Amino acid sequence: MIRKIVNILRYVFVRHRKYQFARQGKKVIIGNGCIINSASMIEFGDNVSIGPNAVLYAIYKKIIFGNNVMLGPHVTIVNGDHNIRKIGVAIIDNHEKLPEDDSDVIIGDDVWIGANVTILKGVNIGRGCVVAAGAVVISSFPAYCVVGGVPAHILGIRFNSKQVIAHEKILYPEEMRMKESELDYLRLDDDRKEKV
Repeated sequence: MIRKIVNILRYVFVRHRKYQFARQGKKVIIGNGCIINSASMIEFGDNVSIGPNAVLYAIYKKIIFGNNVMLGPHVTIVNGDHNIRKIGVAIIDNHEKLPEDDSDVIIGDDVWIGANVTILKGVNIGRGCVVAAGAVVISSFPAYCVVGGVPAHILGIRFNSKQVIAHEKILYPEEMRMKESELDYLRLDDDRKEKV
């Protein structure tokens, strides 16, 4: 029993220390079998859990995780492309990067990303979003959306504006809470959520 506890603690707190992340908050858990390229370009907030077998590629731009973020198994985040525009050169042989080939990926606070999700360059996933398993995310989404599909699109809203305000009062100090004016897009869904 003690050996099992020691192994769990070693897995949780020691396994990912070989990486030198740009920023690492408190309680960052990196699952078994993850592939992390250019850890110095990855920032973690507090209480982040990366599921097993995730792939995080951040070569020239950053991958930034907020606080309270959860990734399921086999999530892939790649913030760069290959340059495919050079005539007469096979893609595999083209090592020339253009500025538009790479962009930061930002995952906001309180986000859950399901199993087998792929997130590509330039995506900003807003605070409180849920990304359904198997989604391919190629564009950004505002706070508190539920997204899924290939390519990912909004499937629904996690909370209506009143619920967001109540949720944020519990989780965030006043200066960090979203303003009511930032929640206008949620008001369209208020009536439906009130009945749930």
